This record gives sequence, structure tokens and C-alpha cells, in this order.
Amino acid sequence: PDGLLVSCDLPDLRSVRFSPGGLHFAYLRGPRTLGVLETLCPTREPISFNFKWAKTDFEVLDFFWLAAAPNQGDTAIELAAITTQGIEVFKLSLDQGHSRSQKTFP
Repeated sequence: PDGLLVSCDLPDLRSVRFSPGGLHFAYLRGPRTLGVLETLCPTREPISFNFKWAKTDFEVLDFFWLAAAPNQGDTAIELAAITTQGIEVFKLSLDQGHSRSQKTFP
């Protein structure tokens, strides 16, 4: 939605990206906490991400939404995370509130 103001209290917020339809947004908190919230209800439980890499120096450098398949809108979408260990692509089921790692590129 155009001109929408979203208020949420996320400590150490570093970056925010809205989904292509604008109904959700992904955020990065600190060096490695990535999550997704509903734009119109940011107080609900976020969708979290479990990365394949567990090294102590692991950090998320950036992230972005991938194009949705036709007719899927914001219900099943992918998000790519660029990390210090490589790239990991997640499939999100936004209506069910979970993410699953699809591919990794070291």
C-alpha cells in the first residue's frame, strides 16, 4: 500500500524490505536475525528463519524478495539472504506463518 506508515518496536533494526504486494515486510535485526511481519499487524508473531550455517562469525549482509509465481501473490513467496557464508533462498508460506530453506549457494 502506498503511503503507509508502519510502527513497530524492533531493537537494533538494520534494514527493512516490503514484499512485492506490500502486505508483509522482512527485517534484519542485528547481524543475523531475519524475520517477516504483516504490514497491517506488525505486533503478531514474526516468521523466523533458521539458516543452514552456524559459524560464530556468520552475518546477514543483505536480503531481498524474489519474484512471486503468477497468481500466488503474497501467500507463497521466496526471500534470498546474502550472508558471509553464501546465499540462502527461503520459501515462505505467509498464510501459515513459516519459512523453509530451499537452496544454498556457498
